[in-house]
Amino acid sequence: MAGGEEVEIIVIDDGSTDRTGEIADCYAEKYPETVRAVHQKNGGHGAGVNKGLSLAAGEYFKVVDSDDWLDEEALKKLLTEIRKRKRQGALADLIICNYLYDHLYEGKQKRAGGIHRVHEHAVVLYNSHNDGAGLCTVLFAVEQ
Repeated sequence: MAGGEEVEIIVIDDGSTDRTGEIADCYAEKYPETVRAVHQKNGGHGAGVNKGLSLAAGEYFKVVDSDDWLDEEALKKLLTEIRKRKRQGALADLIICNYLYDHLYEGKQKRAGGIHRVHEHAVVLYNSHNDGAGLCTVLFAVEQ
């Protein structure tokens, strides 16, 4: 897996009626140090997010919905940036990255990028080449 053991993946099967639970269990079995599968009754999007947040052990938390995808190279760049900021003692409370709004079935596509901003508690990691679209829109710090 691209993030290795630095990344914790918690798959919340929120009462899915498709093969989500089965697929999540397969990943958890194949990558036991990285992936955890959690099965619960359908409580809606918020219940799934809250369950994942309650189980998260990492420094940051990213919600990836069933229709989202993450770019492997962008993830590697993000992890490099987080490691660098951690060494500097400058971890942000919030990281906002490039994203790609991609609704091919509607013929719509929009990329965000080209903005460079740093705030005391928030870091915006955009670049002018749109590299890493598909990584995240928002990554939240987890309060330990």
